[in-house]
Amino acid sequence: MSKKMIPYVVAERNQNVAEVSADFLVLHNSSLILGSFVDISGKIKKAFADLIQGKSSITLRDRSNIFFENNIRTFDEKFKYKLNKHDSKNTHGVIHNVKQENYVFDWNGEGLVKSLTKYMSNKQYLPVTEDIVEKVLAKQTEYYSIVEECDIYSTQEGLSNVGVWYVNSTAFKQSLEQVDMEVDESFNWDEIEDISDYLVTFVDPIKEKLNKNIRVLYDENKIDEKMFEGEKKPYDGQIPLIQSGVQVLQQKDSRFVYLAAEMGVGKSFIASKINHLYHHEKGKSNYISLIVAPAITLTQWEDELRTAIAEDIDVKIIKNTNEFIRFHTQTKMNVDKPTYLLVGKETFKLSYKVRHGVIPVKRTMTIQEKTEYGWTRDVDKEIEVCLCSDCGKPLQNPLRKDTVFFTEKDFNTPKKSNYKCSECGGVLFQAVYDKTKKTSIINYMKKKNIRLDSVTIDEIHDAGNAQSLIGVSSRDVMKRAKKVILLSGTVSNGYASSVYNVLSALIPNQLKKDNVFDQDKFVKAYGTLLGKTKIKDSDFYKSSRIEVKDSSLQEIEGINPILYSRYLASSYIFTELKDVAGKRLPELKEEYVAIDVPKELQISEKRLMDDIEGASAFNASFYKDSVVKHYVNNPFNWKEIPFIFKEGSEKMDTFVQPTNLEKQILPKEKKLVEICKQEKENGRKTWVYTEFVTNGKYTTGINMQDRLKTILENYGLSVYVLKSNVPTIKRAEVINKAQKSGKYDVFLSHPQLISVGVNLQWCTNYVFYTPSYKVNTVKQSSKRGLRINSIEDNKIFHLYGSTGIEAEIMERYILKKMESDALEAKYDKKETGVKRTASGLGAKIEESLSKQVM
Repeated sequence: MSKKMIPYVVAERNQNVAEVSADFLVLHNSSLILGSFVDISGKIKKAFADLIQGKSSITLRDRSNIFFENNIRTFDEKFKYKLNKHDSKNTHGVIHNVKQENYVFDWNGEGLVKSLTKYMSNKQYLPVTEDIVEKVLAKQTEYYSIVEECDIYSTQEGLSNVGVWYVNSTAFKQSLEQVDMEVDESFNWDEIEDISDYLVTFVDPIKEKLNKNIRVLYDENKIDEKMFEGEKKPYDGQIPLIQSGVQVLQQKDSRFVYLAAEMGVGKSFIASKINHLYHHEKGKSNYISLIVAPAITLTQWEDELRTAIAEDIDVKIIKNTNEFIRFHTQTKMNVDKPTYLLVGKETFKLSYKVRHGVIPVKRTMTIQEKTEYGWTRDVDKEIEVCLCSDCGKPLQNPLRKDTVFFTEKDFNTPKKSNYKCSECGGVLFQAVYDKTKKTSIINYMKKKNIRLDSVTIDEIHDAGNAQSLIGVSSRDVMKRAKKVILLSGTVSNGYASSVYNVLSALIPNQLKKDNVFDQDKFVKAYGTLLGKTKIKDSDFYKSSRIEVKDSSLQEIEGINPILYSRYLASSYIFTELKDVAGKRLPELKEEYVAIDVPKELQISEKRLMDDIEGASAFNASFYKDSVVKHYVNNPFNWKEIPFIFKEGSEKMDTFVQPTNLEKQILPKEKKLVEICKQEKENGRKTWVYTEFVTNGKYTTGINMQDRLKTILENYGLSVYVLKSNVPTIKRAEVINKAQKSGKYDVFLSHPQLISVGVNLQWCTNYVFYTPSYKVNTVKQSSKRGLRINSIEDNKIFHLYGSTGIEAEIMERYILKKMESDALEAKYDKKETGVKRTASGLGAKIEESLSKQVM
């Protein structure tokens, strides 16, 4: 491996030469893999823009050796970057090649074998140990490459022992199949704590562990007859789920049960039964149970409770915090019968009023002022500043390149720029009591130290983000309940972090014991990492050059399969609708329909993306999903897109004009018409989902949703459009009224409007017109029509362009969906085109087990 501990610069060989100082570079066959630069902001931006735009004019040079020169190849390469404020004059920039996932980085000098073992375990999901890796590497020859060393150039002594290797994963896997291993039949499954312990020789114990499903708790001779009391009786397929859930809650040290079941299984009914039977068997008839659910489902929950439970119960829908406070004041949380408090998530997560805690003072500070000639100079001047109450330092705006001090008026409301101190990271806002301000139920509960007998949280996947309001409030309320019932149609969105928030609330001691209580450690242990870490704005500007190694990881799709056996197996119930409904369940057909994109649209889409990258190379990804994705579905009435930036002291404007195509019916629109007409002929309704329901900032004329409505109606189809201004709690009523009128063949809406709480059993076809990254939303909204008592087959169509951004989104969606399903041991054999997934390992385990059974 070549390591050059010498100063060097990167220069563009053009008429406008820009020399940029760099302190760490990784090159592989002259391609830039990772680079760290410290110089004037304009120079770094120039170099980064050239790299991103694919200009092949970047050269590595050594200031102390005029004969040294190494061209950096940039053609057909793609990069991502991050810029940090280094000091008052310089900027720190980190740029990495998107192919970085194919490289092993050894930041701590552990050596190739250990680093490669971790890489293959955590990123490729291969069950290998260091011994196995050594045997694989032994098969490498001069003509058969498995790993290749990269060239490293650095001025940082602290990075002198860093190693980087390119990995040919295909060659590694081929060699792995030829490795002979001695089989050790004796071991303890409980000692398996890391993916490296998943050796291929452990098929038998893996089989035993996978078969140890929650449903073995079901014993038909121990069914509580009270389960069958009440107006509504359970289906045969629901009985094992109810009994298993009760027994999970009764287990020693078990605080929760998680029912991860497909839409239509009857989760609210099953949860009502589980909760009541558990308290009944404990001999408690005066319990208080809180149910947190989407507001649209509250009336449905009330109906389920009253029909599922035979006893006299009290059900209260809490519409605001004052109603909860009134209930607490009147009852002191002592009741004489089962009492259910239903609260919508929107009400539950209301935040409290906050006020800044900064200290306003007047200080003499060095600031920059413009002279009458337009240039800037440093002057000492007494100005108003605000001091951090924790570290006492003057607060600056970390999002500004120049030095700008905050004044007290800058703290009227919390924002990204002012929420935390950029020096010490301390929060600058604090909660204050204001009787005129609505507070949240959870904050009132914390203030009064209210404890609950049980809590049920519906659609718990919404709380996957540990930093969101609903994530924080859900985590807090789970800590205040003796028993917790969690419900969801999907466990995760394909990321390990989406499971972390729930586990951190329910089993914090176990996570601490395993040293993964911190979310970053949890993701590193059970997720898939690539690129560089997402750094919050308040921390972003404090980074230094040496931190390049700590900011090199970013979570992507992928969940380590050991997460299931370690944390989920004893308290989770995974079930599909077919498990509950049995043979009578109709078929669900899901099709991914790739549609040829007209050549003219392909060219104009690429031109638009190139123009955006040329105008704003550093923000192009933002416009990709918000503008380009919209454009390819409605490329007709677009205005100029302005890009504003500063060049020195001058404010510059540049504009990108998307190509407005001649009005025509696009191939995807024709396919939509074809599907809807065919289903109408078969006497079936179709629901069409589209994300862009109004005109965007840069479009005029008819919006995409109205355009689709017009096109469908021109082909003889009657269309009903569900608007977002319909109140959530009235949405189901409005939809049912439209359906019962019998006027409509097609229904059109944004998928999020009916992703929860709406039963559309009368609608059997669902078309996703615009592809989406949001796995949870798509999975939820796609199965609105399939229920336990359905009698008609359901169809789901995903329409997307075969090239361009839509093809890219669909590939990403399928990967995320596979990772989400893999946690539930579901592997779709039709969706195995994407490599490096948890579902890939799970499918191999399943295949191996099935062969043994045969």
